Amino acid sequence: MKKWLKPKYLINLVLIISIGTILIPRVLDNFKSEGTKLETGSYRMLSPGQTELEIKFPTPAKKYLTIFWATWCGPCKVEMNRYHSSVESGKFKGEDVIAVNPFEDDSVVMNFLKQHPYPFTFIEGKHLSSLLNIEVTPTTLLIENSTVISRSSGMSVIGIWKAESFLK
Repeated sequence: MKKWLKPKYLINLVLIISIGTILIPRVLDNFKSEGTKLETGSYRMLSPGQTELEIKFPTPAKKYLTIFWATWCGPCKVEMNRYHSSVESGKFKGEDVIAVNPFEDDSVVMNFLKQHPYPFTFIEGKHLSSLLNIEVTPTTLLIENSTVISRSSGMSVIGIWKAESFLK
């Protein structure tokens, strides 16, 4: 029997093909979103202890880092902690970070925020995530003048430096 036909090699091949068919479309979505012009909309802010506050997003002539995340997503928490550190060290402002959780109820998000008071603007953005075809967390967008300049999915080793440089 040929070496690559052995069961352990076939299992690895099936896994690689399966993972590839899942990840490749997500990566291609990143490139399709770049250059997308977003219309300014009103979004409900999610903030513990606050009543119904709204934000206009995105606004022209402004830069944003927007992260699509979930409370159960470990890589999301790592990325958000990195962004938090950058805000605390003055590399960019918390108001320039918009966090959107498109997959969970607002009550779950609010409970999370009570325990993790990030200095970002959290909005209810199921419509926004649908518009941009967000299916993976974390997904990070850099937005300038209401246009998606960059989109990446998953954790990024260089993402924090890219965000710090972009938001200067």
